[in-house]
Amino acid sequence: MEKWYELQIEPRDVLFFPDARPMAASSVGAGAKWPVPQVFHNALLSALHQMERQDFEHEHKAGGNDKNKNSSFRFGGLKTIGIFPVLDGKLCVPAPVDLQYDGSALTVLQPAERELCDLPQPLTKVLKKPGKATKKTVDPWMKADDLENYLTGNLADIKTVKTSDLFSVESRPGIGICPETGTVEEGKFYLAEYLRLQSGVSLAGFAQCRQKRYADGTDEDLLEPFFNGQKTIPFIFGGQRG
Repeated sequence: MEKWYELQIEPRDVLFFPDARPMAASSVGAGAKWPVPQVFHNALLSALHQMERQDFEHEHKAGGNDKNKNSSFRFGGLKTIGIFPVLDGKLCVPAPVDLQYDGSALTVLQPAERELCDLPQPLTKVLKKPGKATKKTVDPWMKADDLENYLTGNLADIKTVKTSDLFSVESRPGIGICPETGTVEEGKFYLAEYLRLQSGVSLAGFAQCRQKRYADGTDEDLLEPFFNGQKTIPFIFGGQRG
């Protein structure tokens, strides 16, 4: 059985996950968006390389040899899942998109007959929303326990989680800095949005990384040396590093 590590991340400050839009006075940098999976993957990969580099420098000063000097792809097998919010100790996941309201009760979209739509071929699978029409929308998150209720069809006990219960959005102004001189660029001004977790909310992600090392086909857990026995590890994630 493959061993997965659950990583609990507690930010020291607000988080910033930039998108592709320019950060200017007339276009707010939307950095308060929930991070996509590759952001967590890349941040953890960088942290692993950084920790390994520190171990090598320590060994080198002590007169040892770098055992992994030719293994630039040492962590190429890294697998990650997440990242997810944790509310009051409960893991939260995105709510399924087919979960809708029928008046005031939750229901699931049902398959509809092909004759009920005018979609062009080969689009033959369509969904219909049963029950009464309503403007009420489903909150975007739910706890993992409620996801299990959804999967078993027990919709009566499901409680969804609002985004505002997990984090708030803060807008902050800033000034442009010339990368060559490190001084302020005249006339450069921007406005950016930051993500601040609510009280009682943390982040969690899952990771594993194994490498085949032995002739009998067995492999080595590459994450255990970094996390075994350590309660906290510095981790650069979701920031401008300013």
